[in-house]
Amino acid sequence: MLKICGVAACAYVPLVTVGSALVDLRHNRRLKRLETSAWRVSVVIPCLNEEKAVGDTIRWLLKLSGPLAVHEIIVVDANSSDKTVECATEAGASQVIQGPRGRANQMNVGAEAASGEILVFLHADTQPPPKLVSHVKHELSNPRTVLMAFTLSIENPGKRLWFMSFHHFIKTYISGFRLLFGDQVMCCRKDDFHGVDGYNNQLAIMEDGDLCLKMNSSGPPKGSAAHALYQGRGRVKMLVGRGCVAATSGRRLSAWGNVYGTFVQFVIGLSWYLGASNERLRQLYTEMYTDKFR
Repeated sequence: MLKICGVAACAYVPLVTVGSALVDLRHNRRLKRLETSAWRVSVVIPCLNEEKAVGDTIRWLLKLSGPLAVHEIIVVDANSSDKTVECATEAGASQVIQGPRGRANQMNVGAEAASGEILVFLHADTQPPPKLVSHVKHELSNPRTVLMAFTLSIENPGKRLWFMSFHHFIKTYISGFRLLFGDQVMCCRKDDFHGVDGYNNQLAIMEDGDLCLKMNSSGPPKGSAAHALYQGRGRVKMLVGRGCVAATSGRRLSAWGNVYGTFVQFVIGLSWYLGASNERLRQLYTEMYTDKFR
């Protein structure tokens, strides 16, 4: 049975991708791309007790130069008990500000502080592709694309967690419209983000999935040709292929193991999909996520 499901999944993904690409190719010929070459890219990093990761991530971003350089790096700390603030400051973050605990809250605070036209939401333990800026500017020049992210590789020092990486890849497709997750480095136009009031501050988890739904439903800017052509439905896109991979730390999943890690994500994701209340999701999050990074 598992083998049959695996074959079906492997067949489904390319079919959906090819089908979607053909539809987009036909429609995109009728759309004028946005001029994004001069747009600035603001990176927002929410942090809680990330002294071991945030400095390396910031230094890696600062190595990007010329047309690949980011405009600013905004770290939003949630009263960490370690040296996260000091590490972020010493590494060269443009701003290090305090925000209420919870990634949704922190990312909204960072978005408000950002001056760029494009927002990139990056976890402290995640490394985006080297051509992050060029990928983002190109994809968001398509007015239909309202939200994008990258293929995820979950890694531990010296090895890649293939099972969890593949599981993460597949579940972005099974929703039917690309359900993206925070580890994948979610990116969007700032105006579109504020147009849906950003992340839901009431959600302790699944704030990323909720944003996908809101931006998909809101669609391209009202009054634009893209909005009329797609009946208000925006495109949520995951980039696939060489050079489009974001690498994130598998520290939590490795400690949990493949079975329990998959179980946790399945339970919380399914509960959200079935309409669990914010209070219930918060309860599940508190019970199942027991490490210091929450």
